[in-house]
Amino acid sequence: MILRTVALQNASVTAVATTCGVGTAYDLGAVEAAQTAYAALHLLTSAAGAANTILFKIYSASSSGAGFATGETLRFTFTALACRGAEWGTPVPGAFGTCQKFWRTQWATSCAAVRKALVEFSRTCQ
Repeated sequence: MILRTVALQNASVTAVATTCGVGTAYDLGAVEAAQTAYAALHLLTSAAGAANTILFKIYSASSSGAGFATGETLRFTFTALACRGAEWGTPVPGAFGTCQKFWRTQWATSCAAVRKALVEFSRTCQ
């Protein structure tokens, strides 16, 4: 059973308008040994042209602040998308340890066009 899904990047609130960026870090708790982490990407708008791609990743860390730069762990990488679409991330088995409880997105684009995306995170209950 999957617990609630949390939007790490919410298109209805903030569009992705820069070539690279990071989202807000959220304390969503650690993924325990008996749990599995899940993620999904929904690219709702895109820039014109097949060469204009966007790539999203999801990281976990023990701190929401400066610790993210040095203590983060890559958990999900989505396929670079050039047009609207959706993708499930490969499920990640738990046992991250209690310190890896902050989650955030990171993106890189090939152009500075405004895009809207929804990146979601969830995990199974124990």
